[in-house]
Amino acid sequence: MNSGMTEPTWSLAGIVRRHAAERGQRPMLTCGDRIITYAAMDARSSQVARALAAESVGVQQHVGFIDKNGPEYFEVLFGGGKLNAINVAVNWRLAPAEMAYIVNDADVRVLVVGSEFRPALDEMVSSLRSVRKIVVIGEHPRYESYERWVERQAAEDPGVTSAPDDVAMQLYTSGTTGLPKGAMLTNRNLGTLLPSAARGWAVDETSVSAVALPLFHIGGSGWALVGMWMGGHAILFREFVPGEILAAISRHRITNAVFVPAMLQVLSAIPDAADGDYSSLRNIAYGASPITEEAMLHAMRTFRCDLIQVYGLTETTGAITELPAKDCDPGGPRARLLRSNRGSRDRRRSRKGGSRRSLDALGPELQGVLEPSGGDRAHGDAGRLAQDGRRRLSRRGRLPFPHRPHKGHDHHWRRERVSSRGGECAGEPPGDRGRRGHRGAG
Repeated sequence: MNSGMTEPTWSLAGIVRRHAAERGQRPMLTCGDRIITYAAMDARSSQVARALAAESVGVQQHVGFIDKNGPEYFEVLFGGGKLNAINVAVNWRLAPAEMAYIVNDADVRVLVVGSEFRPALDEMVSSLRSVRKIVVIGEHPRYESYERWVERQAAEDPGVTSAPDDVAMQLYTSGTTGLPKGAMLTNRNLGTLLPSAARGWAVDETSVSAVALPLFHIGGSGWALVGMWMGGHAILFREFVPGEILAAISRHRITNAVFVPAMLQVLSAIPDAADGDYSSLRNIAYGASPITEEAMLHAMRTFRCDLIQVYGLTETTGAITELPAKDCDPGGPRARLLRSNRGSRDRRRSRKGGSRRSLDALGPELQGVLEPSGGDRAHGDAGRLAQDGRRRLSRRGRLPFPHRPHKGHDHHWRRERVSSRGGECAGEPPGDRGRRGHRGAG
């Protein structure tokens, strides 16, 4: 902990502190009928910070959050950041026992729960070991309401700052190869990748971003922070309701969005969707699964903007490879690349290993506990160098990370591998835009 107010290059608290001072009356977040300015979020997050401090939440201790997308998530995220605490957004789609596992695994001290998840809370509360305070958004006969808990506090920033290698967010993987595991994302991780994504995807202070993915996912919270770091305006959707999103693009003049292919397919399939006014869109990034040529063509005809295919994972702070708009060429000479990612801002290295080579991840956007120095980390992907200069991945791997996701660099590491499905993937060799990590395509 630092006692002064001098911020590192990137921090969660720095987002609201800086923009509240520079553009306080500009809208930061719109959710339904609520419009929240940077100044309002700065004040509210200071109240949350003081409420957390009153519950004895200290430096690098964990604050949990269970609810669908809403402004309260960001109040807790930035409020915790003002104490140098760690935010743990729990997947609300899980069963109560699975939620409890994550809360216990992260040693959450204060847990904020949405009213929609009161039944889940009641079912799991007896198994929570580390939680000292439970706050409910709305009303609950047993636990204090979030509104009263926050409003008791003054809107005064506690003034705590953080270091580049302090953990800011702990997001949990899906647990497809075992139990969910916490990826500890540091200020350095977030401050390396998110501003770079902003530059690559034409996000700036004039941007209006659609945030429709769940905030417990790096594609939701990480994407929202890209625009907020730049001083832009986020349009937050509590859930994916296709008609609402299409209408909002025109109403709010949305410029940038991130969807998964299934969402693009549903949006494009709505009757008369192609008749909408989407002239404000600069681009749509999509990832997390392959896309068919048919779905891509339909989306291109509907939205009439650039599509960018991306791939990454939680442990790499989100997307670190991309297939740019010029290579999204269904039916054209580059159609073979559509199930791949281009690493034009990636840097990677091959290691000899028979007919295949393993690929390393490089760069400080990898979760800090993996490689504090920002050096290389092999992650188990394997592939071949093709004649066109792209590295084609033929086997997928997983980054190693600790069995217990707590701060420190003395853990015993274990590697997990999953098999590649659905054919090979490809990525181009790096350009000269700097040091970035490579995770591969999928």
